Amino acid sequence: MNALSASDLALRDEVVSLLGSVEDPELPISIVDLGMIGSVVLDGGRLVVALIPTFLGCPAQLFIEHDIRQALEGLVPEPVE
Repeated sequence: MNALSASDLALRDEVVSLLGSVEDPELPISIVDLGMIGSVVLDGGRLVVALIPTFLGCPAQLFIEHDIRQALEGLVPEPVE
């Protein structure tokens, strides 16, 4: 496994900070505080955020994914996945 560069760590910290404002719409709690962010990976110009739903089939998942994309818009040149 490769060690993360300082710029990768800074980007991850920025992503987690921005996602702190995204809440689960069913709970007034940040998705970061709920432990719903599995990983943050920069792959070329693409940012991939792994979302861990609070339960399988979570009806709010699409809304949360939308809010994540909005929170991270413009952070990297490619769309967030």
